[in-house]
Amino acid sequence: MKVKIMPHILCIFAVLALAGCEAEDDTFSGLNGIWSGNIEGDNISIVFIDDLCFIITDVYTERAGFNFEDDSGNILIYDDILPFTAKRDNLSLSVDGITVELTRDKTAAAPEKAAGIWYGAYNTIMAFINNKVFFIDHDGDPDNGFFTFDNNEGSFITLRYRYNVNFTVSDEELIAKFESSFLNEELTFAREIHE
Repeated sequence: MKVKIMPHILCIFAVLALAGCEAEDDTFSGLNGIWSGNIEGDNISIVFIDDLCFIITDVYTERAGFNFEDDSGNILIYDDILPFTAKRDNLSLSVDGITVELTRDKTAAAPEKAAGIWYGAYNTIMAFINNKVFFIDHDGDPDNGFFTFDNNEGSFITLRYRYNVNFTVSDEELIAKFESSFLNEELTFAREIHE
């Protein structure tokens, strides 16, 4: 089925592509999760992983900034602001005067050994939540996919750039072998930002 993206959503993603900013200091880990809903017939998800935020439709995966305090906050999109409130497993987002209701995905949490954010060389980032993985490349472009993980080893193929990745995880290190036309090398990731 061909998905139509409404004009205001296209505008959001146009500026998101330029923004690529992280959360402000009042990040709230209670937001962590995948929140999904529908806006005028189009699927939309907002994903929070610690100080990272992504917005996903059937066509786009984009990175955003956010702040949050006392059940309310803002998703920051370049020079635009999308207010939202979140309580327990329900999130209400205001987009161009339209209120979008999203609910938190109940998919099982990602394995503890892989879950969370990993930082690699060239400003790359890999983040795992529930059954999804997000990858930000050296240009700041985000991508995502579903991953498998067993006995400290896992794999995934991303949806946009078709990165084919096999990875292993130890206590402090994640080693990922990328195979694609965009990236074909082995990268090492850690829980702390690489200098």
